[in-house]
Amino acid sequence: MSARTFWRIASSRAAAALAALVAALLLSADASGQGRRTGAIRGTALDAQGLSLPGVTVTVSSPSLQGTRTAVTEVNGDFELRGL
Repeated sequence: MSARTFWRIASSRAAAALAALVAALLLSADASGQGRRTGAIRGTALDAQGLSLPGVTVTVSSPSLQGTRTAVTEVNGDFELRGL
């Protein structure tokens, strides 16, 4: 094998390895954000007459939460559940 052939093969292998590395980095960047919890639920608890309900416990459940999340309404009936 001549030196020229050796360097041609070596450079093509290096280029293929670099392309594989770049592809792996690009694909893994997409998956990294999947574990973050960025959702939120906000609302106001009201009775039938439209008056606010302070001190009410609001519970959210979902299989993806692996349990439940709770919040207690404020004086004006507002609540917020973050990190869903």
